Amino acid sequence: MKAILAVIDDEEEILETYSDYFSDTYKVLLFDKPEKFLQALFKGEAKPDAVITDFKMPSMTGIELMYQIRDKGWHTPVILLSGYVEKDVALEAIKLGVSAVLEKPISFDKLKNIVERVMYEAELEKLRAEIRQSVLQIKELYEGIREALLPHVPQEVLNRFFIEANDGVVTRKLGLESVLEDLEKKLELLLKSEKSVTSLRQTAEDKQYHGR
Repeated sequence: MKAILAVIDDEEEILETYSDYFSDTYKVLLFDKPEKFLQALFKGEAKPDAVITDFKMPSMTGIELMYQIRDKGWHTPVILLSGYVEKDVALEAIKLGVSAVLEKPISFDKLKNIVERVMYEAELEKLRAEIRQSVLQIKELYEGIREALLPHVPQEVLNRFFIEANDGVVTRKLGLESVLEDLEKKLELLLKSEKSVTSLRQTAEDKQYHGR
């Protein structure tokens, strides 16, 4: 099943060009007015995995569009394109959670790479949230079991419930609570490393783009 890419631009010829290029890879939804996109989005008629939008449009700017999207609590990645990106506009866009702010003209190959990246990052973030929720649920379950059993189970019996964890240096005995704490720490390290890799990749792409 193809991922869904929404494209918003007031010029129909540009929309058709996007459709011709991306339709082999994605299901492409075209909107010549941001109002049409918002209507389809809020009615549930459009559920894109990523959005490409022009910055300067007759009825509203890409930033104004972002405000309406974020006000509704919608967090699908958005790529903002502009003929000239002013610093304050770029900063405001980043503050709103825009995934990428790009200057036109831009090659379709470059744009496709960025679309793939922001979709991948969005899937990772969704997975992170699901893992965090699972960890919290396990902790809540454990707390409930512990409160129910501890008053009735001797300590010497509880001491039998552990696992041996080897970090390559020493072997430790961990109870369930320690295992959960260790899992949380590792998840945080994973998130930090992923963000660092993403930042380095984006910096490399920006240098490559501006060096052309």
